[in-house]
Amino acid sequence: LAGAGQSIRYSVNKAGQNKDWNKADLTAKFEEHVGTLSDVIAHIEQGFAVCAGVLKDGYRDSENFVQSEWVIIDIDHGWTIAEALQHQTVAHATLLYTTCSHRPGEEERFRIVFRLPQAITDFELYESLIKVVLNEIPQHDPQCKDGVRIFYGNTGATFPLINDGGTLPGTYIERAKFRLEEKEQQLLNQ
Repeated sequence: LAGAGQSIRYSVNKAGQNKDWNKADLTAKFEEHVGTLSDVIAHIEQGFAVCAGVLKDGYRDSENFVQSEWVIIDIDHGWTIAEALQHQTVAHATLLYTTCSHRPGEEERFRIVFRLPQAITDFELYESLIKVVLNEIPQHDPQCKDGVRIFYGNTGATFPLINDGGTLPGTYIERAKFRLEEKEQQLLNQ
């Protein structure tokens, strides 16, 4: 799965552009795509909404989660792009792009995309993995932590980082599994 030129599965919604959407369309109307990083970039540049998860029947909810091959982190404040690019976790990123709300030199808003070393098909594990990555990046938007989150595209996006070989190390998945096991153990001990 991971590596330069490899295909990636994801969901895209073409029913709107940038932040101009009928909210009902953001729950449905997702289409599965298999493409390269260039295809993902093209969808973002067209302003389409993307979801890291592949969704059964194009409907966005946790019950319809099929799998994910990437994690997307949203940054709305507290960090510049230059600072992000120096961070040890971001060194593993595949892509960094600016959002519609990005204001260079004022309010830098962007997303960091991490390709996974393997597809995750267990929703609880995927959400645990998101939380592991978020813990490494305290500047993240705390609202963007669910496994079927949508991320708006941006027809004016810039891409300060495009690293087709960037992949989150497998140790993050191991940490996510451990986190789930700890949570289960705590529930058993209650």
